[in-house]
Amino acid sequence: EDDDVEKLLNEKTGIQYDFQYFGLEVFQKTGAPPEKKGECMRLAKKYPHLINRSLSFCLDYPNPALKWKMFLWKLNDLIKNEKPEPITTPESKN
Repeated sequence: EDDDVEKLLNEKTGIQYDFQYFGLEVFQKTGAPPEKKGECMRLAKKYPHLINRSLSFCLDYPNPALKWKMFLWKLNDLIKNEKPEPITTPESKN
C-alpha cells in the first residue's frame, strides 16, 4: 500500500531519485528564484557531498533575502577548495 502511494506521488511530481528530493529541499530552504529549480537538482546530483555544508551555512545567514546567493557562494567555495582524488596508474604504484 505504501508502494502505491509512493508510485502515485512520483507520477504526479516526476520525482524518482533521491537527488531530486534533495534538490527540491535546497530550492525551498534557500528561497531560490523559481527558474532555479532545475539548477538546484543538477547541483544536488553533481555535488551531494558538499550540498549539506553549503545549505547549513546559508540557513544560518541572518538575511533571508540572500540565502540563495550565500548558498551558491559557499558551494562554489567548497568546490574550489575541494582536493581532487589523486590519479594513480600502474606505473605510479611502484
